[in-house]
Amino acid sequence: MGELTDGSRSLLEVGRELAQKTNAVVVVKGATSMICEPSRRVRMNLSGNSGMGTAGSGDVLSGLIPAMYAAYGHEVDRLGDAVAAAVFVHGVAGDIAAINLGGEDGVTASDIMDAVPEAVSYVRGESAFGKYSSELESRYSVRNL
Repeated sequence: MGELTDGSRSLLEVGRELAQKTNAVVVVKGATSMICEPSRRVRMNLSGNSGMGTAGSGDVLSGLIPAMYAAYGHEVDRLGDAVAAAVFVHGVAGDIAAINLGGEDGVTASDIMDAVPEAVSYVRGESAFGKYSSELESRYSVRNL
């Protein structure tokens, strides 16, 4: 990969190329994070918010990835699924942290980490998890484009 000096290449292109060249699953974090696989498959993550752009947030995600990978049984062909699940749970935890704080400003990595168990409960669809359901559902509803 050459230098990106002219801004002509998108982060999507760079993520795909890096995934192919390194034979790795690459997460390109941003307003819409992308999970790029060596097969050129790309998944777009809709969870999360601008308050997650804080020191240590990526460290929380770095811990979630191997946790999700372990949950998928170490199946190499499922690595992309595990990474996508980790990115989604991370974003949901960030959204829950923002709800708890009354807004996205001031969210810390500790807030995100503390919300991970609630995020996992939400993703699993546990019925006792009604506290955030309506607000999260409105954030993640699928819209036909």
